[in-house]
Amino acid sequence: LSTVCLWYVYMVPANVGDFLYDLVTHKKQNKISAADTTCNLTITSEANRLNALGSHTVARGLLQSEQIYDNAGDSYETAVNLYDFIYDCEYESIADEFVQGCQQTPPSTPPEGHALNFKGFPYNGGATYNRPSEIAIDEWRDQSTKIKATNMFDEGIRELSNLLLRQMLNWRTLRVGCSVQSCGGGIIASVACVYEKPALSPGDQMYEVGKPCSADEECTAYEPAKCDVDGMLCILDTISSITSSTSTSTTSTTVLNTTLSTSSLATTNANPNTGT
Repeated sequence: LSTVCLWYVYMVPANVGDFLYDLVTHKKQNKISAADTTCNLTITSEANRLNALGSHTVARGLLQSEQIYDNAGDSYETAVNLYDFIYDCEYESIADEFVQGCQQTPPSTPPEGHALNFKGFPYNGGATYNRPSEIAIDEWRDQSTKIKATNMFDEGIRELSNLLLRQMLNWRTLRVGCSVQSCGGGIIASVACVYEKPALSPGDQMYEVGKPCSADEECTAYEPAKCDVDGMLCILDTISSITSSTSTSTTSTTVLNTTLSTSSLATTNANPNTGT
């Protein structure tokens, strides 16, 4: 498996184990800045951190390779200007408070300005949870099978699955940070991921339908950027070039079991090119 390239990851079963970890180590570690001292090993291990980032990238790659399916077995349409994630240590530190002590219930309100996905792993007869971040993110991604494929947030669609999937496939979101806590040797665990943008509102596009990038000049939403032609995702080339802006969004809170998707007043870290 070590010789398989990035785009073939999408054909591997959800539990890709050491293969995903090795892949992410080589492909993603440069996105977790060594200069950012807020990323530490107090709660989230480096392995869980890299698995979280890699699993998010896999979700977007699956979309671009037409391997995210809906409740009828049809593929979601591919996206133009869809970017790979950048890991944000500040967001990880925000997520830390939601997994303290391996808590099993999500917070009643989201972190201000961000969307949140949460998954609790309860005690299960002493069985251990290996790679909980990978399991949680794969589960969020696979919620696509519960609804009809669409690139829009429809006011009539209120399933939590619709919200969860959109945190990972919202083209406006570039940054994510996750906190993973395992307790009792892994017999219970919790995972929280904080996203740069708030959850989509009714009528918002999850992404623009179109052909994935095949050349650098096709990556125009955030610049400067280049195209990873293998993964069919755009990659922001110079993180420091992004300016700050603020926007607002209505709060959307939906809870099912141990999973949460919420948003509130948005404070963002990046400006997309709007063409205006």
